[in-house]
Amino acid sequence: MNQSPLASISGQRDDSEGLTSEYPVGTTTITWTAVDASGNTSWYDQYITVEDNEAPVISCVANITQNNTPGLCS
Repeated sequence: MNQSPLASISGQRDDSEGLTSEYPVGTTTITWTAVDASGNTSWYDQYITVEDNEAPVISCVANITQNNTPGLCS
């Protein structure tokens, strides 16, 4: 069997963002489409899953004590 050479391959995310844009937490589907020189097409869905399992880290500064100006209520 003789296969036609590919004319193009393209990908489209289900959230309409660019392929190189940051991926959100959860599952994003990319539909890849191949079209050969004869106009025949084929497609495949790829699922990209991003998980966030890392707890945030917080850094606190030392306590601050501030005196008010005498005679002012602020």
